[in-house]
Amino acid sequence: MKTLLLAASVLALSTAPALAAPSAPAAPPTPAVASAPAAPSFYRLEVSISDGTKPTPDTYSMVLEENQHGRLQTGENVSLGGGANGGMARQAIGLELGFSYTMRGAVLVLDGEVEMSSLDPTTVASGAPTFRRLKAVLVAPVVPGTPTQFVSLYDVSTKHRFEVTVSAKRLM
Repeated sequence: MKTLLLAASVLALSTAPALAAPSAPAAPPTPAVASAPAAPSFYRLEVSISDGTKPTPDTYSMVLEENQHGRLQTGENVSLGGGANGGMARQAIGLELGFSYTMRGAVLVLDGEVEMSSLDPTTVASGAPTFRRLKAVLVAPVVPGTPTQFVSLYDVSTKHRFEVTVSAKRLM
């Protein structure tokens, strides 16, 4: 019986909770540190425009920062003849590209505008020039490193189809 009581005492001591030593008061929890926003990415966009009549397409490049808009314009500023108050009326014609993008995972969501305009040469002598204009405003997904057709436009006046292709390469 003594052995049984001794065994029960040893068992009770080995399973009893340890006495806690006095400690300093608990420090208040530190507030969570907000993570710094991710650095914006930069991509170079290579834009190719082909109408099927030339062996190589016309190409244009622009570097954009995420969520920033970029615009490229090229062409002529043509005179339309006499304007009001003796001034000269003018019209810009040519190509205008405008793009911005946001990242969605590994894909660029490209928001863009393509406008091509030209002067119909057969109407210049008449004093009432006619302008041709093709314009597209749209959003398209672009996988970096993969050429993606942004838009295909058909000019009903000249019977030409214009293919606008965009490739994106990450710079940083």
